[in-house]
Formats: sequence, structure tokens, C-alpha cells
Amino acid sequence: VRAFACCSVTLVTAAALAGNGFPTYRTSVLDVLGVRGIASAEEGVPIAMRDGTVLNGTLIIPKGAADVKRPALLVQTPYLPQMELEIGKRVEAQLVRDGYVIVVVNDRGTQWSQGEYHWLRGAAKDGYDSLEWVTHQPWSDGRVGTFGCSSSGEVQFALATMNPPGLKAFVAGGPTTGVGHIAGYADQGVFYTGGVPMWAWAWWYHGAGYYYHPKLPSGISPSERAALIHAFDPDSYYGLSSRMPWAGYLPSGKVLDALGSPKTEFDRLMTMAPDDRRWKEYDFLDTGQSTRGPGMRVDSWYDTIEVYGMTRAFQYLAGRS
Repeated sequence: VRAFACCSVTLVTAAALAGNGFPTYRTSVLDVLGVRGIASAEEGVPIAMRDGTVLNGTLIIPKGAADVKRPALLVQTPYLPQMELEIGKRVEAQLVRDGYVIVVVNDRGTQWSQGEYHWLRGAAKDGYDSLEWVTHQPWSDGRVGTFGCSSSGEVQFALATMNPPGLKAFVAGGPTTGVGHIAGYADQGVFYTGGVPMWAWAWWYHGAGYYYHPKLPSGISPSERAALIHAFDPDSYYGLSSRMPWAGYLPSGKVLDALGSPKTEFDRLMTMAPDDRRWKEYDFLDTGQSTRGPGMRVDSWYDTIEVYGMTRAFQYLAGRS
């Protein structure tokens, strides 16, 4: 999880996750939540955006009458659906038992989703389109809530400030990386802290933030999509490891190039001062935006990187919602 402290979880490679008892793509999402027998799963579900890009969806649908309309929980993430569900499984498992459909959508350019990955650029439109897709499914009653921590928390501001009619509530944990410039805070998604770039971004981009990524072929059947998802691992070899022998490299803005890393947004961001106009291209929570639906922000006092910005976001939206 990108929230460097908030969720108390460090993501590494899928192989390492398997070795530490964490779920991988080969783990059933039903087993992650412990809902086998009371729900069914659909994996590799194609979810088309307005520009034709297809994102990867994972659905957990409670069993019952086929004509029952249900509310849904939407989780948007760049990470393994199984890992995302593992983090929030106590909440999500109970919601499945209460009749909710869980919809995990991988961000553009991550996991098996098409497109290039650009941190929070276009996140509002993709979030809106994903929610619209959910509300138009035959099982949907039109009510959707969003949920997640860190990467899946930050993206909720972009969607909530679009104020789509189907969004009834959002719960964002460790979401300060989704906050740009508001009263009392101007660190541009925590890329800066006090005007200094946050070095952990080099670590994150080296393992999880590449522009380009292997993709599933177009035109294959749903069953073949699901089979391929279980046969191959979409995570990078590098993963998000705590081992950083390169951390002292100078100049720091060129460290990923020196490593031979695939291209990422990091190189561009390192050229942008906190007041650079190009930050407006990123779908942060910014001055002038507001929300109509209720929202809950979650963090912990030991998360010294994010808790101040999260508190400022709460104060800002509390007066504009």
C-alpha cells in the first residue's frame, strides 16, 4: 500500500507475498473474504471507459434470487484484487453477508487493466465511468459506496468531487496522497513535505508505477480471461521491497534511470516545484471543489506523513459538503 504507514502493510512481489502467507492471483477472492458458499466470483471482467480503454474488474456477488437488486461497494486500486481485499476483509466480508456486491477495479495501466499508468491523471473520469458501469448492471439497485486505504483511498476524492448521483458515501483511509492544495496544506499529494520531495516515491515508482505493462489480448472469452489471470503474474519483478541499496544515489532525480527502471511519472514529478501549474493535471482534492455525499476519512496518529493532510482535508470538506 502506498500509504507509507497508514495501513501497516508493505507490498512486495507476488512471489514474496505467497511465501509470507498473503494471497496472490491464484488465491480465490472468495477464500480471501471467507465467503465461499454464500457468494460467487467473477474475475477478469472488462469495464470499458469513455475512451474505449478496458479496465480489469473483480466481482463478488452474494448468492440469492437472480432478480434481487443490490447495493455495491466499489474499490479502485493499482494492486492485486486479492491483496486489496485482504486489507479490508473484515468490512468487506460482512458487507457481502449483508447483501452487497463488492467490485474491485484496477486503475488504468495496472494489473490487467489496459492503458498507461499516470498517477491520478484522469482518475476522476475513470472513477465516474466505473461507478456508472456498476449502477447499470442488472443486479444493481443504483446505490454505490467506495472504500479503501492509501491508493484506494486517495482516488476517492477525485470521484467524490464529481458528485455522481449513484455515489451514496465514501470511506477513504490514508488518503492524503489525493490532496493537492487546500487551506493549510499544499504538499501536492505528499510528493513534497515542507517543500522537499518525498524519497519514498522513488521506492514506490520503482516497484509499482510504470507507464507500461503487459496486457491481456482483446477479444478473448470471459473464461479465457479468468484462466490467463490465474496463469500469469502481472506484478513487476522488483515489487515494493524494503531493500534500497540505491537510496544514496545522486542526483536523486535520476536514480530510477540509473537503475535501468522502466519509465515512470517520477522523472516528470521531480521537475515540478510545489507551485508548478502542471499539478493541475492531476485529479487531487483542490481549492474550490466540494462534495454532496457523506464521507469518512480514516487515519492513525502514528502516520506522521499523512495524518495532518487528512485532517486538513476533513476540515476543508466539512465546510463544503
